This record gives sequence, structure tokens and C-alpha cells, in this order.
Amino acid sequence: MENVKTRIQTNQGCRFYSPDIQVGCREQAADSQEERAPKLVIEVLCNSTERRDRADKFFADRRLESLEEYMLVAQDTRRVEVLRRARGWEWELYTAPDARIRLDSVGAELAVEMIYKDIVLPD
Repeated sequence: MENVKTRIQTNQGCRFYSPDIQVGCREQAADSQEERAPKLVIEVLCNSTERRDRADKFFADRRLESLEEYMLVAQDTRRVEVLRRARGWEWELYTAPDARIRLDSVGAELAVEMIYKDIVLPD
């Protein structure tokens, strides 16, 4: 969903975050600008957002009962991290081009090489 914020209820009120990619698990009005029940959130890491994506956004997002998987994708090296609710948010790392990432939340599988297809990585 493009330009759709994730709405998270906290003790201090509502917070809104803008993930790079999110997949919701309920039907949503076409003009809606918020998602309350994402199953999968994917963040593309860069120097200016990595700390926030790894900490603030992850700790807020995992409060959502609907969230099953949280994926972090590095943009300057072949590195994909997946955290899964079913595994206690334990961290899984994928770096090999032939590695395949199973995303149970959406019933899909991604090859690491396809995530980085047509991207020139520094040596």
C-alpha cells in the first residue's frame, strides 16, 4: 500500500508510522490512509532511517496483534533480516543470493537474488 500509514494505539494515544511496504489482512476502503492490521511490514534500511526502523518502529509495530513478520532489507549490501512473531521475534538473517525467504504471513516465498535484482551493490 502506497502512502498508507500504520496506526498503532499506545498508552499515550495513537501513533502513525509510514512503512516502506505493508500488507494488510482486512479489506480496506480505496481512499483510506491508514492500516490498523498489517500482517507483514517491510522496511528498506538506509543510514538516516536504520536506527528508527530497527528500534522505534519495530517495537511499536510488534504491539499490533495482526503483525506476524517484520522484514528489514539493507540497500547497500545483500542482507535481509526477518523477525517473526511465531518465533518470539527471533532474528533470522539471509545473505546468500540463492537463499529463499518464506513469508508465512502472506503465503509467499522470495529469493534473495530477486530482492536485489538489477541493483548494483558496492564491493
